[in-house]
Amino acid sequence: MKFSNIIVTLPFTNAQKSRLQNAAPETTFIYQSDLTLSKEDFACVDALIGFANPALLTGAQNLKWVQLGSVGAEGYIVDGVLPLDVYLTNAKGAYGPSVAGYAFAMTWALLKKLHLYRDNQNQNIWHDEGTVGDIDKNTTVLILGTGDIGLRYAAMLQPFGAHIIGVRRTSGGSFPEIDELYTMEALPSLLPRADIIFLCLPGGQYTTGLIGETEFTVMKDSAVLINVGRGNAIVTSALEEALRSGKLAAAGLDVTDPEPLPLEHPLWKLPNVFLTPHVSGGFHLAQTLDNIADIAVRNLLRLRDGQVPENIVNRTLGYVTTA
Repeated sequence: MKFSNIIVTLPFTNAQKSRLQNAAPETTFIYQSDLTLSKEDFACVDALIGFANPALLTGAQNLKWVQLGSVGAEGYIVDGVLPLDVYLTNAKGAYGPSVAGYAFAMTWALLKKLHLYRDNQNQNIWHDEGTVGDIDKNTTVLILGTGDIGLRYAAMLQPFGAHIIGVRRTSGGSFPEIDELYTMEALPSLLPRADIIFLCLPGGQYTTGLIGETEFTVMKDSAVLINVGRGNAIVTSALEEALRSGKLAAAGLDVTDPEPLPLEHPLWKLPNVFLTPHVSGGFHLAQTLDNIADIAVRNLLRLRDGQVPENIVNRTLGYVTTA
């Protein structure tokens, strides 16, 4: 497959741009912000690396490949946006170090009440916040989503002796980081066992509203919940009630529903909530952008050689279903 013109909307460094150019010397790479793109920009473009308003891609007759700069592909799998013969690949594997590292830090911060001490510091309050939690052989961690992020998080907790349970949508497979592996159907029986519940799920019909009032009812009162996937995986009103009533000890949220969280929303003021504005991923860690460049270069070379690219998105589910 030959590429004449490729639009790149990612903020690649000069070194990363050179790697792309070296992979396809005959190709013209057009570096442009996704905010300035128009439908006309895609009239003579063979591929997109990065992001664009999906509506701009409809009718782009020369388009052969879209390499997303994200793992999520929700807007691009809508019927009519991309023909089935256009390769749609995502950045699976690029965000693991950033997001798993964030989740690991957030977990410890909540267990040790560091967010409360930071609040106290800002008010010049010298106060002991009492007992704290730990991670050891008696800790059960439930991970919803056993992709790159979930497995990296599991690997970070393994040295502390935690018992790790993984939950995925489909059955099959085994991972050295996971002690027990189940499908979503087992969730009601797994939630009562968990001391730490980590959500790193993709968006879509299968994950929306997954954790609601019923699920919070069966959780341990001492459980800590971390969500870095999609805010709508949790019913926000049920989460708020669980946190207020003491049915859930604490929550670390990098994603919310709605998002951004309205200024007047009660979650902002709850002391057992640690909120961040969807920053666990993005390009906050320099390695992430380099990882995406690696994926883009590998896929460019594979397509030029007539091979199938890696990270092909399942158009029904919205994520990659093969390794």
